Amino acid sequence: MPGLYEVRTVPFLVVASGYTGSALLAFTTGGPTPNPSFPSGNISFGAHTIVDPQRTEGEPLVHIDQAGNIWESGPWGFSTAQGFVARSTDSGDSFHIVSPNGLRPNPAASGGGDSDIITDDQGNAYFADLEGLLAVGVAVSNNQGNIWRENSLASTLPLDDRQWLALDNGATSAASDNTVFLTYRQIPGGSQILSSPGSTGPFDSVGGLVYSNAATTFVGAGAPCGRLTFDPVLRNLYLPCVQGNHVHVSKAHVNPGQRSGLTFSSTDTPASPGGSVGNLFASLTTDQAGNVYVAWADPTNNNVYLTVSTNTGTRWSTPLQVNGDPANTNVMP
Repeated sequence: MPGLYEVRTVPFLVVASGYTGSALLAFTTGGPTPNPSFPSGNISFGAHTIVDPQRTEGEPLVHIDQAGNIWESGPWGFSTAQGFVARSTDSGDSFHIVSPNGLRPNPAASGGGDSDIITDDQGNAYFADLEGLLAVGVAVSNNQGNIWRENSLASTLPLDDRQWLALDNGATSAASDNTVFLTYRQIPGGSQILSSPGSTGPFDSVGGLVYSNAATTFVGAGAPCGRLTFDPVLRNLYLPCVQGNHVHVSKAHVNPGQRSGLTFSSTDTPASPGGSVGNLFASLTTDQAGNVYVAWADPTNNNVYLTVSTNTGTRWSTPLQVNGDPANTNVMP
């Protein structure tokens, strides 16, 4: 934009510098994309909290349960065969490891590749982790993480990668109509969708522990795939996967109590303005009206884009660039 600009150069470890100079400031046609302006909301953040001062995790995830507790999960690297879950009961002021031995909830096998945590309307917690690339291990806690029961062979095929959990709390407040969905990338076939009944208590050896095919075929195209998401408003299950220059979204309608025989259809978001989609996962979520939102990072220009569908993926809005220019790096929005 036309106007007067000032450039300040701050020297680092320079003694008695006599440097002087001039610079010409020029913009390409149209100028830079300005930072977005939000007239309301006024989002702000408090001081950060260290979740775990002892271990370094990759790809950490956060989940807030119905009681307002904040759960965090992340793998401690593939070679360590460990992943961890921490929980905050004071709105994020402090976090504590929730496994009795200070390790991941299912320490018997060799995991640590990826992890995920989710809770249901009963307060039960469901955990999933990779057992190397051999299988997906799962664990269930009925008492806020103090005791876990685990199954290290929840998947049906070997060569597994990036698993996600999604939860259908059913049409009632009872535990009997809850369903836990589990997806993982089976190499080289594609994405598998499994399901399990929700846990009914500490003596339940099936709920959240034993999974069977929810769909008889591989689902979706492209990889990697982002979080599996269940929309409780329109009762659709969504899986977003990176595919070339767009996000490929698989969708299945889930009837109340349905855990098998899901039929998935496909829809593609508009092409990314930069020409590609990557930098790990795309992200999908829904709101209280059933609208669908998909966000991704474009590794060509490092911008983050978002598109919206108000009709479950039949049509999508023109991708909106979320960030201002320049974008030096963005990953896993």
